[in-house]
Amino acid sequence: MTESTYQSFYKTYSLSGPIPTQVGRMTNTLAFQFYTSSVSGSLPSEIGLMTGMYAAWYNSGWYYRYGFGGYDNQLSGTLPTQFGELTAIEAVLNFNNNKLTGEIPTQLGRLTGMTDYFRLANNKLCSDLPTEVAKITNSDTYIKTGNQLGTPCCLALPSAYTCAPTSLPTTLPTVACGPGYYYYPSKLQCVACEIGKYSSISTTAPVPPWPTNCTNCESGKYNAKTAQSECVDCDAGKFSSGDRSVCNDCDSGEYVFEQSECIACERGRYAPTAQTDECLVCGEGFSTS
Repeated sequence: MTESTYQSFYKTYSLSGPIPTQVGRMTNTLAFQFYTSSVSGSLPSEIGLMTGMYAAWYNSGWYYRYGFGGYDNQLSGTLPTQFGELTAIEAVLNFNNNKLTGEIPTQLGRLTGMTDYFRLANNKLCSDLPTEVAKITNSDTYIKTGNQLGTPCCLALPSAYTCAPTSLPTTLPTVACGPGYYYYPSKLQCVACEIGKYSSISTTAPVPPWPTNCTNCESGKYNAKTAQSECVDCDAGKFSSGDRSVCNDCDSGEYVFEQSECIACERGRYAPTAQTDECLVCGEGFSTS
């Protein structure tokens, strides 16, 4: 049948079962129809090789529309994208009243020569009608009727398709803050750490938590500048102020306790200048007043 020009099988032929892939060898066929039968299974992609299909012509005053059709069957599965190769067809692409599922391929929009009888009604087609396809049909009623076009396939056919998880609004920063800065969510910008504070974490790090504030310098450390990524140690005998902006001296006779406060020397100890951690012990025969 590779040289045949017209093939039409209708109800009296009692066709049933799947379409063989070998139909792709019928490259010179002008028309191929099998309708009102029990043909089942999916449409083979090899049909896209039947690029000779044309079949729309006048003869003795009659306009014949043979084309390509398989309406009133039990066909299932999706429409092959290879149907877009059948660009010579001018009339009839009719698969009404089957069980076809899924999206209509945008490739069907390449059949720009179609003038009539583009039919896909009463199937289980879903998702949006491609704009490319809408342009080549004079009435989308013959496509939308009996389908669920406009409804996502995962909602129209939940047993066959799965909806992608709904994405949640991200709380991640939209800018990258370097060390010495923190991310200010309400302003959507980076802000420099204040004096006495620091931030060593960057929002360019691959995972949260993103820094949304700066950390106070530890006891015995300070920062006299803004936008710092670390704090500076106080010199020996000094302690950091409450706001960690400077280091203060202890008076004579005092020592720095844990770099946070000045404590007077105990009896028998002294400190001519501020000491760290403890005062000096008086020599033998000497004592503090």
